[in-house]
Amino acid sequence: MNTSLKDNRINKAVALFTSGQLNKCLSTVLKLIKIYPTEPFLFNLAGVVNASMHNYEKSIRSYKKALLLNSEYIEVYNNIGVAYKEWGKPDIALKYLKEAIRLNPSYSEAYNNIGNAQKDLSQLDEAIDNYSKAIELNPSYVDAMCNKGISLALQEKYEESLELYQNAMALSPENIETQFLYASLLLTIGRSDDAKKNFISILSRAPNHPDALNGLGLSHLALNEKLQAKKSFLNVIRVKGDHAEGLTNYGFMLQTEKDFEKAIAIFKKICDIDPNDLRALSNLGKAYFDAGDLNSACLVFRKGISINSNYLPIQRHLVDLFIQTREYEKAEKMVKDIMKFHSESAPEHSALGSIFEKKGQLANARKHIDKALDIDPTFLHARINLATLEQHHGKNEEAKKIYESLLTDDQENSDLRNNLANLYLTEGRYGEGWSNYEYRWKVSP
Repeated sequence: MNTSLKDNRINKAVALFTSGQLNKCLSTVLKLIKIYPTEPFLFNLAGVVNASMHNYEKSIRSYKKALLLNSEYIEVYNNIGVAYKEWGKPDIALKYLKEAIRLNPSYSEAYNNIGNAQKDLSQLDEAIDNYSKAIELNPSYVDAMCNKGISLALQEKYEESLELYQNAMALSPENIETQFLYASLLLTIGRSDDAKKNFISILSRAPNHPDALNGLGLSHLALNEKLQAKKSFLNVIRVKGDHAEGLTNYGFMLQTEKDFEKAIAIFKKICDIDPNDLRALSNLGKAYFDAGDLNSACLVFRKGISINSNYLPIQRHLVDLFIQTREYEKAEKMVKDIMKFHSESAPEHSALGSIFEKKGQLANARKHIDKALDIDPTFLHARINLATLEQHHGKNEEAKKIYESLLTDDQENSDLRNNLANLYLTEGRYGEGWSNYEYRWKVSP
């Protein structure tokens, strides 16, 4: 930021900003504006400080005053574009950022910011083009490389994205956030061991990096290293008690271990942080549901639906709840509401199959279960529902084949063990039946 003003207080304000003393800096700048009301630099500085404090509306007002005083202030066009983007208005941001480019076609930072706004608008091809232009103008522009990598990953062009992250890390080996993006993408594409090594590398330099600790936990989980995963998630919470992802992942682990009381306490904590967090409400309701407290589950799900009636995870949980409470008409209506937006959905067709099976409408049940398996032949619930239907038709051997096939992939699935035990017992094969019950209680007491 440049100014022709010769006033030591301006240098003091810039120094306060650089050292992170934002309130003191803003107070100093506002006093200077009263002395120099026609100095665009000061309005730009006020805008930068307010933006750093996430006061985007005030920031934009300051930037606009700077532009009234100097309509060709290139840096301000870039800054106001960034403020609009961060304020959730990327379409308006583009207007100002493009003006910055018009005034300075070599402005690499503005090209990068145009890419960021376009990424927010899901205009990924255009965003990638602008990141590429920023890198062409500045071949060492690590942020643009990372942003381009993120956009390529969103397009599932994973190898291109990994290559960009590697180039960025080579240019800036000490940049932890670049390595974090690299490790996270490795985890996304199933290279869990490589991801784990990179998260450990990050933590060797920044032991209290909460996102890296969370990533390490997810890597351990993907490698079935459950104790290490749990330890990592607990470390996330130790470092940052309100880390929603860490809390959520720890809650999921508790839920898997059937420790519903602790899981409920964790999910409640996330809801306390943000009472309108739909994912947290969904998880809390599911924990109540799994614990058998259907009334509390229903209350939580209803709250979520009151916030967003089309939030799919909660809609699906409500379907399961209605089936559990034998309110089949409500369940069917909810599924059909979902299918207005998701007509070719395996979970919804499978749910309808289950509902019709419970209502004794076996032909309709078979039609929807077959449809679910056409859409996704691996969908677990549809395969279980198919086995249940086979039992209805007296085809116990076919049902057993399905259950046993599913158990080869998931030996500890208590629901499968329960269904198989019931099937053996109805045939009078008590030894095999009780054996499966015994296994089921070992994994799900």
